[in-house]
Amino acid sequence: MKTTIVKMLMPVAAFVLASAGAVSTNASHSLKSSTALVPGYIHSAMPCQPSIQCNQSGSFVCQTNITSGPQVFGKDAAGPGCAVTLYRP
Repeated sequence: MKTTIVKMLMPVAAFVLASAGAVSTNASHSLKSSTALVPGYIHSAMPCQPSIQCNQSGSFVCQTNITSGPQVFGKDAAGPGCAVTLYRP
């Protein structure tokens, strides 16, 4: 009788543990890696000279070098200029 109860409870316990593990995983990790890069432009002799790839969201402003250099902007959808602030990937 005891072995029958144990044989029935083992698959249920495995299912409960697997479900708890799936629910508790952090889904934001996969979202961070899928953030799309957009082309960035700098202001120089030309109004919008292509530069490097940047993100549209973040906490640090995108520059040509990691911590220095001219700030990189994105193209504005409403006009021909580059005025959208971009952030480091």
